[in-house]
Amino acid sequence: MTGPSGNAIPVSNLVADTSTQVKDLYRNIERNAADSSDLPDFTDKHGRHYSSPDYLRTLLSKLQSIETDGLADLRHLKVSSLSQLFDDIELEIADGLTEHVLKVVSIAQAFEDWAYTCFEPTLRGVPNFFSSITKSASDLKQSLNQTYNDLSLHPRRVPSRFPSSFPPICPGAIELINGHDNGTVASVSDFDRSSRGAISARSRNNLQSVDGYYKWWYCQSCKYRCEFHVRDRTATSLSDANLIVPSARIPNMHFRETIWAKFHLQTANVEDTYQNGPKTLGCVFCVADDKASSGDTMFRKRGDLLKHIRNYHFYRMPPKMVRDKLGVSVCQKVSGTSTAKFDLYFEKDER
Repeated sequence: MTGPSGNAIPVSNLVADTSTQVKDLYRNIERNAADSSDLPDFTDKHGRHYSSPDYLRTLLSKLQSIETDGLADLRHLKVSSLSQLFDDIELEIADGLTEHVLKVVSIAQAFEDWAYTCFEPTLRGVPNFFSSITKSASDLKQSLNQTYNDLSLHPRRVPSRFPSSFPPICPGAIELINGHDNGTVASVSDFDRSSRGAISARSRNNLQSVDGYYKWWYCQSCKYRCEFHVRDRTATSLSDANLIVPSARIPNMHFRETIWAKFHLQTANVEDTYQNGPKTLGCVFCVADDKASSGDTMFRKRGDLLKHIRNYHFYRMPPKMVRDKLGVSVCQKVSGTSTAKFDLYFEKDER
């Protein structure tokens, strides 16, 4: 399906169309379920036997699952904002939506099979929406295929700047979020206390209780740097960071030091990365949700960024697709050290 200009319809429109179709189909099945107690039992294509009300309730449950587990998340994705952060995000959304559409088409077909089996041979009273539902689902599949094909031709892109409403998230951070680490790693001495070489007091204290070493990660797109803990002195990549640190002042939140690299702003001077310098961190959660502004989403201190995430995003987490890309885990319990490659952990019991 294409618009007037011949371009593929935006993915966000296709998500809305799918949600409308699911709601229409749900209402029609629900209406028939209420009047199906006197209709014959039904055997599905797998040989399973149901009473007519039970079968329709099963279909309703499946539709409800598609809505709550998939479409609800997709509807909350701010596609235009996400495309500023993530490579090929529209392609992934279209791919995920296609799976949901195929499930909806299957349910529509099952409903049609039930109706033609259980109503009188004359089909008196069978709703006329079957053909329109299946045709609409077929049209939607074609639209998604067209969108998928159009997006697959797009080159991978990393934006050089954001619209003025976005904080200046560094292109190096965006590269890192997308799995392309172009930074450089250098060794750091625990005994080097000069302003240019010293790691933070917290990191120095960690070495008293945890074996390993600290390394510097330097962004190649700006002057930002941050330290990270590794077990092996020969480690040469930020992905080797292994220490999961509990937030000292924020309960139920843990993080890896990689989060600072992924949330950093364009920084003019390496000295700016210290706590008393300019603001060098930005909330990527806000950017992804199209709510960024320079005033309350840019931070000088790491603790202030974590507090912001805790206060504004803990109970209103982004959809799972965004959490996965940002390396955010919602888990039952966080161990002191781990090789799991998440950057931010929220423990479930408080959430």
